[in-house]
Amino acid sequence: MVRKEQTKRKSIVDKLDLALIPKSTKPLIDTKKVLKHTVAKVALCGVAIYGILKVSKYFVSAYAELIRASKNLSDAHKY
Repeated sequence: MVRKEQTKRKSIVDKLDLALIPKSTKPLIDTKKVLKHTVAKVALCGVAIYGILKVSKYFVSAYAELIRASKNLSDAHKY
């Protein structure tokens, strides 16, 4: 099976005309120009802050649950 796949790849590579394929292609969107734009910066910062707040909500609730459980445990030992 492996030998069959290797021969298939070799035949595909042999059929390609590598001289016609450009060595480098120019991207449709220049990311450096996009990231320099102020609206893009504001949008990216907003998304990053939203993500941080969304994730921190879970950490805060888990920490509150830990504090509540330890308080209940200490209250149980008093009686």
